[in-house]
Amino acid sequence: RLRKGIGKKDQKLLAKIGEEFIEGCKKMGVVDEATANTVWGWIKATGRYQFNKSHSTSYGIRGYKTAYIKAHAGLAFFTAWLKNAKYKIDPQQEVSALVGDAGLCDIDVVLPDVRSIEADVHTDGKVVRFGLANIKGVGDSQMKKLQEAVPLVEEKLGKKLADFTWWEFLIFLTPHLSVTVVTRFIEVGALRHLKLPRMRMKTDYLAWCTLNEKQQEWISN
Repeated sequence: RLRKGIGKKDQKLLAKIGEEFIEGCKKMGVVDEATANTVWGWIKATGRYQFNKSHSTSYGIRGYKTAYIKAHAGLAFFTAWLKNAKYKIDPQQEVSALVGDAGLCDIDVVLPDVRSIEADVHTDGKVVRFGLANIKGVGDSQMKKLQEAVPLVEEKLGKKLADFTWWEFLIFLTPHLSVTVVTRFIEVGALRHLKLPRMRMKTDYLAWCTLNEKQQEWISN
């Protein structure tokens, strides 16, 4: 009954067993009532968190291994942890804590960049970078459209995405994406390598969206 009460953190059951324990101690007379209450306090406290020896051993081994990886392969460690932060109870708090911890380990965690069309958190061997799908409002389907469109536009223009001007990105790539996605890319700084004010890019994009298909085609040609 005691083990069940601790395992299920059943405070009502533990309170009942506690009364029986104190009365039993009095009856046996091995310890006085004050000592019995102290011992029961220790037993009751384990009801907050306790598990068996094999479990604690496996936790210890895993803790040692992850600490070793963090110390000797920090980029891989923080990339993996940030990638899995979305499964935590409070993902934003987890990300915030991890980014701060990475800074203490001299590892830079940087914002998404359209030149790297990775969807999730990744590393280039120098920094840890958030992926484009980590941006709120950018889903898997939009990422797939972007990844399919980039090679086609690169072939059309005869240059890599990293070398696109703002106008080339605007005219040839944005038509493949939703308004929400392009706006979010601009707002979070995923196009900051173009060195243009974000408000300027948003204004240009909104103006581009007001044009009809024939007008856009004429400009493209």
